[in-house]
Amino acid sequence: MTSGPLDPGTPNGEPQPEPGEQPGGQPGGAPQWTLRPGPEGAPPGEPAEPGPPSQPGPGGLSAYLAANRGRFTDEVLVDEAVKAGWSADAVQNELAALTDGQATAPIRARARRIVIVLYLVGYAVLVAAMLTNVGNYGGGGIGTVVLTVALGIAFAVGSLWVRRKRISADRLEGSLPVLIALPAILWLVVTGLCVATGLPFSGRG
Repeated sequence: MTSGPLDPGTPNGEPQPEPGEQPGGQPGGAPQWTLRPGPEGAPPGEPAEPGPPSQPGPGGLSAYLAANRGRFTDEVLVDEAVKAGWSADAVQNELAALTDGQATAPIRARARRIVIVLYLVGYAVLVAAMLTNVGNYGGGGIGTVVLTVALGIAFAVGSLWVRRKRISADRLEGSLPVLIALPAILWLVVTGLCVATGLPFSGRG
């Protein structure tokens, strides 16, 4: 009794790939390659151009420079922005602002911590004093509400100052007092008015 011819197989007993399939598993014969585009659809190796001044993209020129700086030289970024319609002076000003922002980031972070501690400590001390002072005849609750609103507004304004105050990268020395000056003044005004009402401390035996 005979059977049909045996399958010759492949050398070393390895299975033979299906027709149209390469050993690497890529169908169709040749491997497929995908060309990665540059940022925001730009050709590979080139930065995406920002939108023209009349039609800025999300974030405008500042966002474009922040996203691409470090990957391309400033000269390349200026050239691309000028091609898109921005003036060279505007681009240089934005680059200078970006440099200042990066250089002053640690000082701003330190200033924010100081302001937060200052406001929290002042708020906690005054609220505790008003609520435990029996000599204010129950006015501590109202005083706490007023202090919360007033100190909250002062803190918001002071935080905005710390975040937005322009400081040059070549004048970092002495910039910390400048950053905390306005928040500290606002804190003194609000806490001073609170103490002047007498709610925290007057009437204590």
